[in-house]
Amino acid sequence: MLQSKYKQPGIGMELTTVRALPKMLKEQYPSLVADYYRLDGLTCIVSNGTAVYEENVSLGDPSLLKMFGFQMLAGDAQTALSSPTNVVVKEEVALKYFGKTDVIGQQLSVRNFAGDIQNFEITAVVKSVGQNSVMELMPSMQTGIFLPISSESISDEI
Repeated sequence: MLQSKYKQPGIGMELTTVRALPKMLKEQYPSLVADYYRLDGLTCIVSNGTAVYEENVSLGDPSLLKMFGFQMLAGDAQTALSSPTNVVVKEEVALKYFGKTDVIGQQLSVRNFAGDIQNFEITAVVKSVGQNSVMELMPSMQTGIFLPISSESISDEI
């Protein structure tokens, strides 16, 4: 794991690094870096049309499910985050919004604080794992909703 040590306290979290660094390292040192995962966290308003909650949402590379070996309850780990309008949810999120975990094809709307709304299709449901995982890096970075990093241009609005 790459980790930064900031010269000034409070500039960033030590478990983070400059956004472009992992990709550059993989490109320049393919024999040393097999894969990487980039994660950016957001806070958004999420809705299924009736239930509405403020949620922590993570934007990440499509390698998330495969790289971290998530147990799939539904969906394909290889393709679940392949489109900018896909979303992967933990089983608790599926239960919270739909009362069941069989939610492939259902829609979640994500709204930013500027009021812009984007719809996402649920393409995978993953089993929750315990603490000290990419789903719960820190108390302030707990998430059960993963959007593909390809929706990053959308996240400028989210």
